[in-house]
Order: sequence, then structure tokens, then C-alpha cells
Amino acid sequence: MQYLKVKLITTALIASVSTYAFADRGDRIIDHLDTDGDDLISLEEFHPPGDRGNKLLERADLDGDGAVTLEEAQQAASERMAEHLKEMEAKLTELDADGDGTVTSDEIRAHAFSRIDEDGDGFLSANEFNRAKRHERKRRHHRDHHSSD
Repeated sequence: MQYLKVKLITTALIASVSTYAFADRGDRIIDHLDTDGDDLISLEEFHPPGDRGNKLLERADLDGDGAVTLEEAQQAASERMAEHLKEMEAKLTELDADGDGTVTSDEIRAHAFSRIDEDGDGFLSANEFNRAKRHERKRRHHRDHHSSD
């Protein structure tokens, strides 16, 4: 019973802190977007975060007329898919150490190991792990914040 009580109190505290954090974030968003000072955001003042929709529109608007037709969207999607397939083929070729046209878990493990083993001595040091971890964080940050999708 005591465990349940502690769990309920903890959940309530987390919810109240989360609500406060979101409310504060909402206030900051209003302050940022509200150009006329009425503490409300009109359609004219509103801009979606990251301007993702416009980036998608620009990429798919193949004739540059400011609008996307179904045909343009399909062509843009096909071109993007072709790029992804080329990238996937290159990655699989890189991972396929024995060149047999298949990639096994052992090949993936060996590839990951060799990428971390910077000095090529066949052993992984704490420094190599730390550098790999920092590199992965930077890569994820760049992907998450600079993705064109």
C-alpha cells in the first residue's frame, strides 16, 4: 500500500512539473510569435516549427510555380526513393566484407568494431569508445536538427 501511495504521489509531482514546463514553453512560444502584442497567435503570425512544410513544398515543386501537383509529388518521391536505394546499396556493399552479396550480423559487428578501433590495433580503448560516442551524438544532433525531410 505504501508503495502505491509513493508511486501515485511521484506521478502527480511529475505531471505537475511537466504541465508547468509545457505552460512555460507555451508562453515563450506566444512571446516569440505574437507580433501585435495581444497574447494570441493569428494565422498571419503563426509559423510551424522548423518550416518543414515549406521545405517539402520547395523540394517537390519541380516546375517552380509555388504549388505541388500529384504528379510532381510522385516524381519527387520517386527521385528521393532512388537516392535512398543508392545509399542503401552503397552501405550494404560496404558492410559485405566477404563480397557474397549478403550481410550477416558478424559483418555488421566487425564493421562497427573497425570504425571504433581508430588505431587499428584490434582492441577498443576507453578513449576510442568515448570518441565514438561523441561522434554519434554529433551525428544524431545534425540529423535531427538539419534533416531536409
